[in-house]
Amino acid sequence: MAKGRLRAEMREVAAWVDDLRQTFGEEYIDKIIAAGMRGQPVFSACENGHAIGTPVPTGDKVIKDENGNPYILVKADGTREKYDPVSDTFAPEDSVPPRPKPSRRPRVR
Repeated sequence: MAKGRLRAEMREVAAWVDDLRQTFGEEYIDKIIAAGMRGQPVFSACENGHAIGTPVPTGDKVIKDENGNPYILVKADGTREKYDPVSDTFAPEDSVPPRPKPSRRPRVR
């Protein structure tokens, strides 16, 4: 399905992604979405019978890191991995440097 058609079929997801891009930066969010499309359990969405990305496996959960970013994967077996946007993969939690808090841009009214 063409990219424009998917946005038309998944309007609420498209609006949510647009808001994420405005808040956290287009490049950063696009990297996370691309990782989900490549099989990393960091992004998934479904709407109107369409599903994209890779959901977090059953029994696993995503929690927030020390800066409030939801990038730590706690697997069902208790092991923890942290998403490393530089290498675009998950790695043992202690091997990934902390990510700074995103700056909040004031909303223009």
